[in-house]
Amino acid sequence: MDKNLEGASIEWCVSDLDGTLLNSKGEVSPQTQEAIAQLHEAGIGFTLATGRNDLHIREMIQNLKITLPVISCNGALIRDMATENVIQADYIEDGAVDRIIEVGSHYGWDFIGYTKDAIWYLPDSPGMKYYREYNRKSDPAFHIPLNGTSMAEWPREEFLKFFIWDVPAGQAKELEQEERITRVQSMAGSLDIMAAGVSKGRGLKILADHLGMDLARTAVFGDNHNDLEMLSAAGYSFAMANGEEETKRTAKYSTGTNDEHGVAQIILSKIL
Repeated sequence: MDKNLEGASIEWCVSDLDGTLLNSKGEVSPQTQEAIAQLHEAGIGFTLATGRNDLHIREMIQNLKITLPVISCNGALIRDMATENVIQADYIEDGAVDRIIEVGSHYGWDFIGYTKDAIWYLPDSPGMKYYREYNRKSDPAFHIPLNGTSMAEWPREEFLKFFIWDVPAGQAKELEQEERITRVQSMAGSLDIMAAGVSKGRGLKILADHLGMDLARTAVFGDNHNDLEMLSAAGYSFAMANGEEETKRTAKYSTGTNDEHGVAQIILSKIL
């Protein structure tokens, strides 16, 4: 720990998923499950802020007894999973979608497109095999439709986020001047694209306002570049020891790695 949290009065906790709450096997450890259960018992809220679509983690949300709305698609979607009520949805403008697809098609990018109710991908996508295997750990039943079709059939007006595998830095620069989008990295070599202004930090502020929560009494956990705005927005922010260096510089505090149950360490020793 970098600083002492004595005297902190935290209302709720918000955690990133991959590389943070999940260990390197893509699982929530028993220790972390127990820590979250103790948060619930203490009347302290807990929810997730993830780059994934929330439908992919429905079973995990149920198992962890999360009742607060979930921030997904890097902040582009906030949804109450119990009622299916969409609190916020920020769609990428049609023209920006066309530009993204134009550049990606030129370079042969391996796309995945997220709408609020489905995942869209190219029929010959090499990344989808890994995508299916990885997400099956948290969503064995696959609660979200997967549509493998040509881009001509993709619903241009419904996209919340694009995820692109293995994008060389020089190619990604093609979109630097596109003011209608936000670009961020959620894993090494990848590119996440959302509507302009979208971030987990903005999503956190919207959800806090919706719930009447105080950001000064909010604890957040993250490990990667798509967590930076969220770490900056909260009163108590924790970077994982396995996280990116910029994440560690941005967060106010630090904790152990995701394989050392870093989120649970803070919950049990500093929050409860």
